[in-house]
Amino acid sequence: MSFRVVEKFVSKQLSLAHLKICYCRIGSCTYQNTVLLLCKEHIISFHLQCVDAGSLSGSSMRSNNTDYHNLSNTRHPNLKCLRLIGVECGWFMILNKFDVPHLNFLELSQYSEKCCPKGTEKLVEKLNNDPMHSDLVLQSSLSPEPTADTLRNPLLQFYRINLLKSTLKSLVLHNTWIGKKDLEVIYELENLELLDLSMSIQATNELVMVRPSIKLHEIVDRFPKLRSLDVSSTAIGNTIHEDSVSSRGSNPGSRDFWDVFLNRKLDFLGLLDCSGGDFYAIYHIAQEVSGSYSVLQLLTAIERCMDRIPELIYASKRLYQQHYESTPEHNVRAIKLMMEAVTRYPTSETLLANLCVNIYGMMRSDYCHFNAFQKREMIRLLVEIINTDDQIFRASTRVIRIALLSLEHFKFPTDCGQDFEFVIDKLMKILQHYSEDEIGKVAIHECNMIVCNTEQDVKVMLSRTNFVQSIMAVIRKKLRLKICDEVMTLSWGTLWNVSDETPQNSSTFIQNGGIELMMNCFEVFSTNDVLRKSAVGFVGNIAEVQSLRPHFMKESLLQLFLQWTEPKNENSVDIELAYHACGTLSHLLSDGEAAWTISHPSRDVVRAKIYEAVNSWNIEAPRQVNYRSFVPILSLVHRGVEEASHWAVWALCNLIKFDGDYRRILEREGAYEILSTVTVECGFFVKTVELAQKVIEMLGVGQSSNYAEG
Repeated sequence: MSFRVVEKFVSKQLSLAHLKICYCRIGSCTYQNTVLLLCKEHIISFHLQCVDAGSLSGSSMRSNNTDYHNLSNTRHPNLKCLRLIGVECGWFMILNKFDVPHLNFLELSQYSEKCCPKGTEKLVEKLNNDPMHSDLVLQSSLSPEPTADTLRNPLLQFYRINLLKSTLKSLVLHNTWIGKKDLEVIYELENLELLDLSMSIQATNELVMVRPSIKLHEIVDRFPKLRSLDVSSTAIGNTIHEDSVSSRGSNPGSRDFWDVFLNRKLDFLGLLDCSGGDFYAIYHIAQEVSGSYSVLQLLTAIERCMDRIPELIYASKRLYQQHYESTPEHNVRAIKLMMEAVTRYPTSETLLANLCVNIYGMMRSDYCHFNAFQKREMIRLLVEIINTDDQIFRASTRVIRIALLSLEHFKFPTDCGQDFEFVIDKLMKILQHYSEDEIGKVAIHECNMIVCNTEQDVKVMLSRTNFVQSIMAVIRKKLRLKICDEVMTLSWGTLWNVSDETPQNSSTFIQNGGIELMMNCFEVFSTNDVLRKSAVGFVGNIAEVQSLRPHFMKESLLQLFLQWTEPKNENSVDIELAYHACGTLSHLLSDGEAAWTISHPSRDVVRAKIYEAVNSWNIEAPRQVNYRSFVPILSLVHRGVEEASHWAVWALCNLIKFDGDYRRILEREGAYEILSTVTVECGFFVKTVELAQKVIEMLGVGQSSNYAEG
């Protein structure tokens, strides 16, 4: 944006009290200090952070400017808060020692230089030759290196912070170099209530040690009104254990640790990335502590460091590592804080990944402690992260994968509320876009998990979306590339599950060329048993819908089903493919001779094949299929096709052996009454009657008690 536009806006908005400009570029700035002209007379709070107003060495801006912005009470009568964070124009503002402004809050952060940077040489020369600024001892980048004892931060000299001692209550010098002489000047600020001497987590080891050798309790002792102190990532926060047992401080005449804290307690103490966080009496010297020792300390750090991305990343990473030691209340608070952080910094990939990982872990352990609104908000944010069309979160494939894994711990559609169709739409786009990657595997697993939900009628809701069409699009893509991988086989399995007792989805499949797609897959991947089992199971669900059965009257397809009724070898215990093939053929036979519109294979041949196949199966064969209802199978018993009845009764006898819940389902759906009339006199095979009697015997106990009550 243009400086002229911003200045015009600020000048006309006389009611504007607080001006905050962060993470942007302001063009048309003549000098480095031009942007400071936005701090008008009526401004109470002026905040610049990471604002690019032209580089100090930039060719488009006049370099080596000798002008500076005069920070005075006359020019800024209402200014109470000044925050300059990592902006080069900060080097071109000088406090007027004859007209001191009434600042309450001053922040000069992210200025790690020990001397004035390049581009300020002429300004330093001008100030050094000006008698009015004789109190400044400035070193430019061209000056010889001073000794450690005499070195002072030139920026702190520009702002003459000692002259602010009557009004200044808060001083923040995060990641700003401080010399021994500077600390003595800071000690003059007797009214300070908040002092931040922290360093950045990203700072090098050399930079972390740029704090003078001083002890925590000595700092507190020098400021009688101090309530908040932050020494994160500094050596000051590493020596609390030793300081608490030593008799005296490092300076002659200083009081010892417990003398300072005997009748005094800080409101806040920042110790992130410091070993002092695990001090046994840390909460005796401070009411609130940010650190790395506990989940509570990490939450405090996140809450306090919302303007500092490195600290947010560090704390959120440690949070996941320690969340198993947390309480449900802390986990709920953690997710809320991290969602706020991600919304503030949407382009930080590491922060996005940390959020997803924390949601993944915490939803596994404390799902029930999050309310419906919080779950819905988390789902919305995760979906925005995986949304390929979104221009806010530009997540990498790594982050998208973690977000998808996190979604697996929610209950669909309950937790989505009215967003269910929106979530499905985005999930389908991800599946189609990344079907060839690892993300595709995670996405199709997520789809399958959703359709297997039994709490609500999810499948009917999915019939109103593009769910089936999207799965078919993935299958077509795989078929075109002749790739039969996990995504391909599980896509058929997902169609199998979504079509169960949901004719709408089966119809959608048929209407979109599903039969041809299936035949092509069978032809190209003729040796893949996993694909065939999933696909033919899906066919069985479609065959349960009478209006859709005519679509299967194709010679090539029925011949293939007939071929699958035969086991690969005599000793094979895997009957899934043959079982589903016989089930599909049984449903087709149940519609009568008039519905059998093809001559090859003939209806009689199919009936014989079914009977032969069923008799070859071991009744104790383990199964890999789940049923929620047996109505479609029970409906085959009395349709006048003995072979179809034989398959149906065998299926009931086999399944009831492995799952006690199946007995309750059969009782509820009237299996006892239906099977009681299966007799030889009624035209059933002897083996069919024997199997029916076995089922009745297994249902006998429950039925007897029910009849006794009646």
